[in-house]
Amino acid sequence: MDRCLIAVVQNLDNELFTCRSDTTDVPVHLKQYLLSYIAAYRSRGISMGELQTFLQERDTESEDYPSSSPIELRHLDLSGSIGSSVTFNELNGYLAGSVSSGFTSLTHLCLAHPGHNISWLSFLSFALRIPCLTHLSLAYWAVHAEPWSFIAGNLSRLSKTLIKLQYLDVEGCTDWLSVLGTNGVVDWTGGWKNVHSLNLSQGPMPMEVEFEGGPRTSKWIQGEVKVRQVEESINAIRSVHGVDVPPLLVKHGWNPKNGLIKTVIDTEWEKTKRCGSLFGSSCSSVGLEESAAFSLSLYEGT
Repeated sequence: MDRCLIAVVQNLDNELFTCRSDTTDVPVHLKQYLLSYIAAYRSRGISMGELQTFLQERDTESEDYPSSSPIELRHLDLSGSIGSSVTFNELNGYLAGSVSSGFTSLTHLCLAHPGHNISWLSFLSFALRIPCLTHLSLAYWAVHAEPWSFIAGNLSRLSKTLIKLQYLDVEGCTDWLSVLGTNGVVDWTGGWKNVHSLNLSQGPMPMEVEFEGGPRTSKWIQGEVKVRQVEESINAIRSVHGVDVPPLLVKHGWNPKNGLIKTVIDTEWEKTKRCGSLFGSSCSSVGLEESAAFSLSLYEGT
């Protein structure tokens, strides 16, 4: 099926979206898969017009025209499209003009790798219309120089809106991760008390970390110290409510069984705690390169 879906994506411009009647015959579960393949294999993603066509199904009382009621998606992958070929203003406009939107049953939403035309405020308006969402990816959302208070306010509102959320992916969002661990911002014991899994990965681990050491190793380890701080801060906030709000399962983007990397990060984390510093002060960064080089030399057996 993988090859078939890739072939469909490669021929979209010639076939699928130029034949509305053919589009309506695609089963819902295949449409959901196909949207993910569009995100992965079609450089320009999907447009709002194409998405609207995609959401239509055949009217059971007519063989010639699609139904006016859209299908109900549970999974929607707009990674690479949102903020470029599709905007939240377009989505909100579509939802405002539709009695049955196709999104009311949405549980999984991927908004990773957005374009530059992204708006937190428009996203918050959209979030109000997807109350059943349990899985959300905001991977690689940049802050575009917005002040800390702006990001904090948006995340606070989001945590009070998507109250059924269970999984949150913020891979590559290192610039604003600290907001998530700041007490009183995200509602970890209320609206997001059901979140049990959190992806805090920085992204792909540089090969230097495992094999060479050097400046990129130092920067990456500093990033992991920040991630550790966020993880512990969130779990400290949740622990106040005891067994009703269990600790988060956090994905770091590297194998925790890699004893070498864990040892280096544990060492730097202990330095940070002893210094009483948060998120990479000069005290916590002293000796990072030396420590990494030493541990990596052990890995190489020298």
